[in-house]
Amino acid sequence: MTTHRKIMLTALAMVALSATFFAGLVAGYYAGWGDYAGRDVPASAVYTVGVLKKLRGGDTAQATSMLETKLDGDFMMRWAYDQRSHFLTSFLWPSGPEPRLLERAAQYRLEHPSEHPAPEVRDDISEVVRRYANAPAK
Repeated sequence: MTTHRKIMLTALAMVALSATFFAGLVAGYYAGWGDYAGRDVPASAVYTVGVLKKLRGGDTAQATSMLETKLDGDFMMRWAYDQRSHFLTSFLWPSGPEPRLLERAAQYRLEHPSEHPAPEVRDDISEVVRRYANAPAK
């Protein structure tokens, strides 16, 4: 076997391995993303039931507090998301409507600031709120 042929076979093997790795990465990412949404549903549903029971029982103050806490948690999740690079996500999917959807929540939080007891958490929530309060139109 000639040196040229060895180089070509090695290059072809490397391309095939790279393509296989990338395909596995994409498939795994899709599977993980789909699983995440389904795995989160039971906890979200139980929390919603808790809020509904408070509302039906007339305890609107506690129901409001529960929803405010959930909203703060949503902002903290977005804060954490925004701290990382999302090369693969941006490569596979368009940016989507998230900023425009989050704008509504951010506008609400501007009108009703977080009452979280930790100042650093309130600061992080405020950072996300400022970022999304006037999201650019698509």
